[in-house]
Amino acid sequence: MNRRIGQGGFTLIEMLAASAMAAVLIGSLYASLNAAFKARRVALGACETLRRTHRTLDLIRSDLQSACVPNGVLAGGFVGQTGQGMLGAGSDDLSFYASAMDIEPDEGIGDIKQIEYAVVDGGGGQTILERRITTNLLATVTPEPKREVICRGVRAFKVSYFDGTGWQDSWDSANFDNTLPKAVQVTLELESASGDQPLRITQTVPLPCGVDASQTDNSQSDTAGGSP
Repeated sequence: MNRRIGQGGFTLIEMLAASAMAAVLIGSLYASLNAAFKARRVALGACETLRRTHRTLDLIRSDLQSACVPNGVLAGGFVGQTGQGMLGAGSDDLSFYASAMDIEPDEGIGDIKQIEYAVVDGGGGQTILERRITTNLLATVTPEPKREVICRGVRAFKVSYFDGTGWQDSWDSANFDNTLPKAVQVTLELESASGDQPLRITQTVPLPCGVDASQTDNSQSDTAGGSP
């Protein structure tokens, strides 16, 4: 008498069901990992943009705090113009003299240099904030300034000047008895790495040699109207 032995295994329907469940799990895992990696890229991009902004503002603050009073042979005017750059109203130009750090220090070059900040075309549809340094200020022929790209993806570079009573959109030391503003406020706006809202940071820098414009005016009035 033959005995039938049962054969173990999965039916076709069971295999299809298992494959479908595995596909759903793999799809869910892929979607979760993709979202996690995307969030990581966005977070790293935002952190890098923030670090880049702070590095730029730290350099500008260091230059401003070493600004020289514009009243000597080597110290020319402190001039800030609004809306002069390629971004129009969102781009200011700033020029002053300072005992600032050089891009490539050279022997025989004095400590005082002309520092300029301006937003220019960086190519490829990108705007950059450029730092220009002119050394050897006593040369018979004005040397070509050294150029340094300190920030890319700039959407706005705005500078305001505190005269002791209020904020001015522009500054020309020749109109303020060759004095520096008491403080300078710099606003830097950069493109976001994720393409969302741009990053905007404002920093106020007090100038050690800054003079209250109202005090300067009073001093001039007293000198003009006082007795010898």
